Amino acid sequence: MKRSLLFTLILILAHFQITHAQVEDPTILNPTAKWKFKTQGPIRGSSVIDNTNIYFGSGDGHLYAVNKTNGEMTWKFKTEGSISSTPALSGNLIIVATSSNVLFAIDRSTGMQVWKYQMQSSIPAYWEWDYYTASPVVEGGRIYVG
Repeated sequence: MKRSLLFTLILILAHFQITHAQVEDPTILNPTAKWKFKTQGPIRGSSVIDNTNIYFGSGDGHLYAVNKTNGEMTWKFKTEGSISSTPALSGNLIIVATSSNVLFAIDRSTGMQVWKYQMQSSIPAYWEWDYYTASPVVEGGRIYVG
C-alpha cells in the first residue's frame, strides 16, 4: 500500500513538473505559422515528409508536393478522385490511394505518374458512404492497402 501511494505521488509530481515546464515555454503558448498553403478541397489525411517536401492529398483530387522551408508548391498531380488517405513514401516514389479506388505511384522529384493500379470496387458500408479511404503501407517491397 505504501509503495503504491509513493509511486502515485511521484507520478503526480512528475506530471506537475512537465506541465509547469510547458507553461514557461512561450513557443508552446503562442505558436506562429511559418507559412500557409491553400488547396481547393479539404485535407483529411496526414502528410508525409522527406528532406525537401511535404506531400499530402486533397479533396480536390490533387496530390501536392510543397517545399517544407518556404511553403511553395513544388508540383501537383491530378488523380481520378479525391484523396482522404495518407500517402506512403518508398524510394523515389510516393504512393497514394484515391476515392475512385485507384492506387497511384508518383515520382517524388518530378510529380509524374510512374504507374497506376485500378483496385476492386469498394464494399458498401452500412452507412452507404465512406469519408476516408485506406492509406497504403509499403513493407518489404510490397504495397498493402485496404
